Amino acid sequence: MEKNLQTFINSDDKEIITESFTIKDNILKFNDITLNLSNIALLYAGKKKFKVPFIAIFIFLISFFLLFEFLMVGLIGCGLSGMYIWLMYQSYSSNRQYLNFQMNSGKYYRIYFSDKPFLEEAKTVVENAFNNKHMESTVNIKEQKIIYGNDYQVSGNNNVFDATIQENSNVNSHNEDNSVNIRDIKGTSIQGANFGNNNHLNTSNIPPNFNWEEIISDLEKVISSIKIESDVKKASIEALAASKKKNISLFESIIKKYNKEFLSDLFQNTASGLLVQIVSKILGVV
Repeated sequence: MEKNLQTFINSDDKEIITESFTIKDNILKFNDITLNLSNIALLYAGKKKFKVPFIAIFIFLISFFLLFEFLMVGLIGCGLSGMYIWLMYQSYSSNRQYLNFQMNSGKYYRIYFSDKPFLEEAKTVVENAFNNKHMESTVNIKEQKIIYGNDYQVSGNNNVFDATIQENSNVNSHNEDNSVNIRDIKGTSIQGANFGNNNHLNTSNIPPNFNWEEIISDLEKVISSIKIESDVKKASIEALAASKKKNISLFESIIKKYNKEFLSDLFQNTASGLLVQIVSKILGVV
């Protein structure tokens, strides 16, 4: 009854039940709803705003006056509208955290997140999409994971391979076959690609001849330029450690882990053009 009452009184406010959503170009796609980013007027993360629809107040007042003439009708109206207002307040007081979308039309959509830090990360992904109409990313709410571009998981015997395979690329291998699970690779040709026991697949947005020395130097300059302790400085220190190990997978994972920090104005204005370009490429914003 609560759900039906909400639909009747507050049809402009909808909670989207989903385990993930995808952003591609100017489209935000859920399981059964597709939103155009251009139609979003306001985006915010936090509790659901407490607002009582005018129609709920109107029904309550009319029902109250009907008590004097039609007791039963008045009681039913007051009871239903009063219960609905109370349920709305209970929902507001629950401290549930949402990613909230206010559309230009006045409608509201919201998605529940159990983890507030991940909610902030998801909000950053959507904000970045406003400024970059040619990015693709998937926010997996259930697993609390953000996938940028064509980022795939390949599973073999007792191994999980994280691979970023670019469109129109060819992967050729003749190793012993066991199991391969790669989803939705567009324009990619995989011929005899066999991933067996103890094999490791490392593919990346970064070219094989990546100049680690230059990146190490640039990161050291960023760290020395930031005089106060900050999340950007912390992220840069971790990226520097990965650079010194010359570990591409680790370096990319740190960039993605701290995507908000590496896309911040502080980092973008402090880092060199090459470093900014590499970070942007890893995060799929170029």
